[in-house]
Amino acid sequence: MSKQKTSKSSSSKSTASSSSSSKLTKAELEAIALEFREELKTIAEGQQAFQASNGQELEALKTGLGRLEQSLTDFGSRWNINEKQLQTLGEMAALAQQRLDKELAPLGSRPWEKVGEELQSALKASTQKITDLEKSLRKDLDDVKKMAQGAAQRAVDLESRMTEQAATLPVDREQDILALGSRLDARLNALESALEERAANEDDRLAALEMERAALTDKLEELREAVQKPAPAPTPEVSAASAPSEQAKDQSLPVVAATPENNAQEWLHQARMLWNGQRYTDPQAAADCLTRALDIAPDNPELLNERGLALADAGFPEKAIADFSKAILQDASQASAFHNRGLLYMKMDKRDLACRDFRSAAALGDSRALRMAQETGYCGGSVFKKLFRGVID
Repeated sequence: MSKQKTSKSSSSKSTASSSSSSKLTKAELEAIALEFREELKTIAEGQQAFQASNGQELEALKTGLGRLEQSLTDFGSRWNINEKQLQTLGEMAALAQQRLDKELAPLGSRPWEKVGEELQSALKASTQKITDLEKSLRKDLDDVKKMAQGAAQRAVDLESRMTEQAATLPVDREQDILALGSRLDARLNALESALEERAANEDDRLAALEMERAALTDKLEELREAVQKPAPAPTPEVSAASAPSEQAKDQSLPVVAATPENNAQEWLHQARMLWNGQRYTDPQAAADCLTRALDIAPDNPELLNERGLALADAGFPEKAIADFSKAILQDASQASAFHNRGLLYMKMDKRDLACRDFRSAAALGDSRALRMAQETGYCGGSVFKKLFRGVID
């Protein structure tokens, strides 16, 4: 029995020793199992950390998706509001277009042309009437002068005859003849006075008719300027005229030597000597000099513009506007005339006319008055800008 056990143990030892080279020991297996458990633990911890990280990321993603969904909802609401605003803006623009079309519809027939034709016809008829009346008055005046000359000649002839008769009459009739001569002289003097008075009245009527014709011509030119748009071109700026004081109005005119060799530029030079850089120190004298210059060169726009400034300083805004309008009709590139007339309209509280002249002056290179008017709100923006401003605000 013992031998067999010995042989078995020896065989087992030999088998273990032979298999130890191919099988792991228990310690090694435990070490491997421990290492495997550590790896499993590490893997489990990593999986837990991964799950926790994924959970946080999922929560953040859910939160982000919720915010995105809320943003999309808000954007949809704002889009609906903007769409309503755009629809309202479209309706307002359509209404504005309808109003604009309605306002522009009468302009399609160009009614100012008809008014201009009627004014021209009326002016032509008035001019013809004045011309006919002037001819009639001149004829009457010539007849009166001929009558005066005939009466004077008859008086001379009568006096000569009376002198001849007095030489042949007795002495006692001389006093009667002298008395008759005195009475005849008195009657002749009365007749001459009446004729002179009638001639003066005719001259006054002629002067009044000339003034009426000049006023009608100025009115027609002003209306023409009101319906015509001038062509732009740049010119330098000229300061506007201001209203004069009563003391300046009452100042007497300086004596200006009106010699034949004085030309228009010399009169203009004399007028500019009264300009202090902002206004005329003696506007009446300046207007008188410029009127003399315009008698020499009536179609000079520079002289008309300068006289408009002098008349404005002298307290005659309507006459000043008439001169500025004539200057513009003579030369549509007169930015200074538009500038000065616009400032005068602004002083007269004619906003539309003033803003129109400021824009014309700006188109010609003089934009100071327009900038000032726009900054102060005197000349506002367009209708569409106002509509868009209401929506954007």
